[in-house]
Amino acid sequence: MAKTALQGLRQRWVDLILTDINMPHMNGEEFVRQLEADEMLRDIPVIVVSTDASRERIDRMFKLGARGYISKPFQPETLRDEVERILGAQHV
Repeated sequence: MAKTALQGLRQRWVDLILTDINMPHMNGEEFVRQLEADEMLRDIPVIVVSTDASRERIDRMFKLGARGYISKPFQPETLRDEVERILGAQHV
């Protein structure tokens, strides 16, 4: 799924990416790593949404380039607030 997403992102622009850590074929860390390595995609903000709320994982994802991290389960307002923080209220 992440490989398909990378291909699609090169063909169609998005303002924000939501990704999980645990995905088939490519985990979220590798996905964010590949986004950051791609000059065309590296500026798209990424919010990680995951059940893994360990401090080590969160720190690692921010170091890789994620701009937000939401732990599951979460309230819809949490996602809204994080999107507003990253994109600014004018995009919401």
